Amino acid sequence: MNNQFSVQGRLIQARKKAEQGNWFPACDGTETEFKTRSGIRLLYCYQPSTGNHAYLNLDTDIILTDAEAWQALNPEPANLGYLTRKSYESVKP
Repeated sequence: MNNQFSVQGRLIQARKKAEQGNWFPACDGTETEFKTRSGIRLLYCYQPSTGNHAYLNLDTDIILTDAEAWQALNPEPANLGYLTRKSYESVKP
């Protein structure tokens, strides 16, 4: 059985989340959700206890890693604009 879905795994995840604190909409709560070209609803969030910013996928209620956020916002390398192919390869999942 996958440890993250076991009772022990869920308790560990709950403890880690409690230690880190909650995520709030960034910019003092003024951020609003938006939809990516691929249809994913995202919200830019801030976690005061760690000082981290990240995107929250509102459809799955999961905070995205930087690589996942880049993939959601820029689904194809041609859409990356200022990023080079090499830098895209370093952030794609």
